[in-house]
Amino acid sequence: MNNKIILIIFFFLAAIAAQIISGKVINHNNEILSGANIYWINSSVGVTTDTNGEFKITTEYIIPKKN
Repeated sequence: MNNKIILIIFFFLAAIAAQIISGKVINHNNEILSGANIYWINSSVGVTTDTNGEFKITTEYIIPKKN
């Protein structure tokens, strides 16, 4: 019984840990911004928007920097 509970908790935490954050970057005139840099604060994770201004960051790779 204990092993099943631990296994369920492990899979639950793994599902939470690997999420995808995505979006589209536009300026104040609603124009697409391709090549914009998107960074997760306090980490080394960053991506660049594509030609449509869209980006995706997978949270499983986000490891906060230590101050």
